[in-house]
Amino acid sequence: MRKWVPAYAAALIFLAAAGLMPPAASAARPATLHEQVSQWIEALSAESGYELWKSAAYSISPLGPGTHSWYVTVKNGPAIAGYLIVEATDREAEPYRLVEYGSGPHPLFDSAVLRHGMSKEGIGRYKAVPLYYHPLLAVWHITKPDGAVLYADAMSGETLPIDDKLLGEAVSEAGEPNGVSAAASIETASIETVKDTAIDKPRPAWEVSVRRNASFERYDRMPWLTGSPLAASERHLLPAMLDKRAEIRYTAELYRNTTRFVWAVAGYDQWSDGTTEHTYITLEGEGTRNVLFDLLLSEGEFYR
Repeated sequence: MRKWVPAYAAALIFLAAAGLMPPAASAARPATLHEQVSQWIEALSAESGYELWKSAAYSISPLGPGTHSWYVTVKNGPAIAGYLIVEATDREAEPYRLVEYGSGPHPLFDSAVLRHGMSKEGIGRYKAVPLYYHPLLAVWHITKPDGAVLYADAMSGETLPIDDKLLGEAVSEAGEPNGVSAAASIETASIETVKDTAIDKPRPAWEVSVRRNASFERYDRMPWLTGSPLAASERHLLPAMLDKRAEIRYTAELYRNTTRFVWAVAGYDQWSDGTTEHTYITLEGEGTRNVLFDLLLSEGEFYR
């Protein structure tokens, strides 16, 4: 039986990207959010698995008023090619940070995937609001016609065994690691689509190196039941372990330790602009996501 680690908190609020006031331009860094997103897309488009990102269009939608975070949908023609989640920082050298991203036709918060999940539950009519607080903590908030509320996983669209009380506790415990306010109101609006090719793009400041290993069945071994996780002193060695094709599993247990989600670690991406480096861990489960390594360390454990 699948066990899920549900997510929680601040609403993805789809507002037009026009009117954003990013930091002032500099010679070395992108001047605007659009330019930074364009550079990330261009860097990824040169890598295997991201071919459809070449000359892609994208839309940007804030993750809530005052949160300084955005959801980016990447499209190749009418087809969805992937997504990115971006946050603003208080660092002049890095005004925007890429929190997570993924390639493929079914990104995080795919309404078609949600419809399939709801149909399996016999739910034909519902109101759905996407909620995002942390890469591991992303859910659909579902309201049925009779007013009943349930939650669904943001990647698989399948319902999760949590209620408002557990959700509230999780909000209190997690804090605001990405600057996303748990109190953000839930609204919807149109999304402005901005073509990547419409922006004058300098040579990308960021370069990315992608490492992928062969997929494996995440549940054929359960080391979280029989062994110990990587020690804190070993975690920085994870990329080297993956270079040697080690089968690593990442698991998180939340909500009073009642719900667990397990991913296979399928590789990692290394980003650098010459002065700053970020590592993203590739997680395979109900889809594939590339998540900032530092954020995974706070919520779960890695097992060999």
